[in-house]
Amino acid sequence: MVEKKKKKQMSRREILRVGSIGAAGLTLAACASTEAPTEAPAEATGAPEPTSPPPAGEKVALEVMALAEYEASYQELWNVF
Repeated sequence: MVEKKKKKQMSRREILRVGSIGAAGLTLAACASTEAPTEAPAEATGAPEPTSPPPAGEKVALEVMALAEYEASYQELWNVF
């Protein structure tokens, strides 16, 4: 004779208990402190020197990444400028 194994069904309370324990564990893992940096951050330097704009009338190339479905719309917009 072959015995059938009974499948243990979880009650609603057990499901809630396991779920809440898992959520608490994830929360604690997310809030865990990371290792403190051993070196002090570099001191901030002054703002970079501004660059001069290109001479008037000179064309400037602008490259933009876009989704293929919007490419025609972007092309129309860039042609205006």
